[in-house]
Amino acid sequence: DGDLARDGHFWYTDQSAMFIGRFDTKTATFKEWAVPGTTKTPAGVSDIVIDPEGFVWLPATSDLANSTFGMITRFDPRTETFEPVKNMPRTASTQFLGLDGNGKLWSGFGPWFKIDRKTNTFEESFNLRTAPNKPADASGGGYQMEVDSSGNPVLTDAGSGYIAKMNGATKEIRWIKVSVKDSYPRRGRMDKEDRFWFSMYRGNKVGMLDPKTDAVREYPLPYNYFAPYTVSYPDARG
Repeated sequence: DGDLARDGHFWYTDQSAMFIGRFDTKTATFKEWAVPGTTKTPAGVSDIVIDPEGFVWLPATSDLANSTFGMITRFDPRTETFEPVKNMPRTASTQFLGLDGNGKLWSGFGPWFKIDRKTNTFEESFNLRTAPNKPADASGGGYQMEVDSSGNPVLTDAGSGYIAKMNGATKEIRWIKVSVKDSYPRRGRMDKEDRFWFSMYRGNKVGMLDPKTDAVREYPLPYNYFAPYTVSYPDARG
């Protein structure tokens, strides 16, 4: 995975290797840093995001966590130091990351985990699997996690065909069903307008969750069996 920082540099990870890297777009040079080691195999780094203060966030295989991508770590490029999130539950499964506009980092496949970026400390978690309004055909687990600027996380409940969205203030969870059964909504991104774009891996479509209506708009792809895996941010033309 990769992310573009505000200074224009591109950061990237390798899911099967313990390092992160940066491509300097001004000098066209690469620099890489070894992530703190682990006794586990396989091992690697999954998602990566750069916050407005320039800190680099990544989930990495670690002896401090049970799952392969269970330990979220903050990297400071200025001091070239790694620091794991304080008080993070060992059982957390945290492959994908999202930044809200309130100074928080979010992660998680079903339980969402909220982290305070300033103190690098775990704050609280929210378990979709035990939500009282969870539909009978929803798993409450998922694939891609993202969060909008107001701190409302979303999750693709891939196997069930739902997009789950929580109101960060009231903790109310909404379950939005996509139109194609077994379409497997998989990965995606939140754009600057808080629209969540995602792929429908088995449905041959791209979906967009409208933040104003919480309705999903779907866009068929021009080729059969395209099997879209993820969706990037919209470009400058939208």
